[in-house]
Amino acid sequence: MWMFQSNRQIREKINRYLAVYEEVLVSFEEAMCHYIQKRIDDHYFSLVEQIHQSESQADDLRRDIERELFRKMLLPEIREDICMIIDRLDQIPTLAEKIARRIYTHNILLPEIFNDKLEELVTLGVSCSKLLKVGVEDVLNHCSSIQEVVRKIDAQESVCDKIENQLLFELFHSDGFPAHDQILFRDLILWVADLPDVAEKISDQLTIFAIKRHV
Repeated sequence: MWMFQSNRQIREKINRYLAVYEEVLVSFEEAMCHYIQKRIDDHYFSLVEQIHQSESQADDLRRDIERELFRKMLLPEIREDICMIIDRLDQIPTLAEKIARRIYTHNILLPEIFNDKLEELVTLGVSCSKLLKVGVEDVLNHCSSIQEVVRKIDAQESVCDKIENQLLFELFHSDGFPAHDQILFRDLILWVADLPDVAEKISDQLTIFAIKRHV
C-alpha cells in the first residue's frame, strides 16, 4: 500500500482486517445458503457463532488500526480519511452478523417459494461486499480501478433492488401467510437487501476519497 511504505505495521493490520472482513462474508454466505436449503439447525447455529467470532475480531482490528493511525506521523486529512474508510467498511461484517443472528433468534422459517430469489439476493449482496474490499485495496494503493469497481457494485445493487421488489410483491400478494409471518419475512428480505445498499453507499465514499487523493 503506497500510503504506508514507511508504516509496515499499519499496512499489515489493514491487510489482516481485510482478510477477516472476507472471512465474515464467506461464513455469512455459507450460513445463508445452509439456512435457505435446510433451515435452522445446529450447523446453522455453529455458522452464526463463526460469523460472530470473525466479526468481533474485525472490530478489534479496526480499533487497533485507528489507534495506530493516530500514533503515526500521517497527515491529519489522510489519517481521518483512512479511519473513515475502515469505520464505514466495518458496517458490512456488523450487518452480516446481525442478519444471521436475527434469523436464529427470531426463528424465521421462510417459505420455500422464496428460496431461489433470496439465495440470489444473498449471492449478489456478498459479491457487492467483496467488490468493496477490492475497492478499498485499490484506493489505498494507486486508485487504478476504483471506477470499474464502483460501476460493478452499482450494477449488481440495481439487480438486488429488482429482486427485493419482486420478493416483497410476491410476499404481500400471496394468500395464506398470517400478518405476523408477513412482517417477519418482510424484515428478513429488507435485512438481506440492506447489504448491497450499504456497499453501494460506501463505494460512493471511496470514489470521493480517490478524487481527493488526486487533487
